[in-house]
Amino acid sequence: MGAAFIFLLGLVVGCSKVQRHRVLAFFFDGVPPLGLEYLDPNSPEYLHLVESGAFVTRSSRHEPYKDCSNCHDDGTERVFGAGGMNMEIPALCFECHEDTRQSQPYVHGPVAVGECLLCHNPHGSSYEKLLKKPIPVLCLGCHDPRAIVQIENHSDRLNAACNKCHEGHMSSTRHLLISGKDDDFKVRAEPDKNAESMEE
Repeated sequence: MGAAFIFLLGLVVGCSKVQRHRVLAFFFDGVPPLGLEYLDPNSPEYLHLVESGAFVTRSSRHEPYKDCSNCHDDGTERVFGAGGMNMEIPALCFECHEDTRQSQPYVHGPVAVGECLLCHNPHGSSYEKLLKKPIPVLCLGCHDPRAIVQIENHSDRLNAACNKCHEGHMSSTRHLLISGKDDDFKVRAEPDKNAESMEE
């Protein structure tokens, strides 16, 4: 731990102002934008920057983050606080969160293979449910937006709210539709039976 701190201190002290800002912003929450480090946190300008998202403060923290040993070992193998996990992911996650992957017939790919950290930040996040990025940015990291707009009832406007119709982890219906949304989908997907009977 001591060597890592000295290395980090060397990076912060010995780097250019831009590099120092990048290092600090990587390791710490709420680092102000470059050039605004000395702005009074009680000033209206500072509050405006926070509200506008000019710099990110973590609005939610993962409860185990309060004590590193909940997830990390004694730190003998840690570099910059990473690694040295008590056990592999997702087993570590399932120490607190119930493993429900077998409870539904349709499971999102990252969930099925236990890649919790693909979508979630284990320490904290500015987004709901400890997501790494806001929806739909997170979803569009894997799902091609050009393909999505080709799907019936997927407009650019609807793509901004994937979680309004789709579950993030698992569902009882295809396409990970939220319960109740599957009926809407079936009505749109099935041909009109009245039209068929009129043709006969």
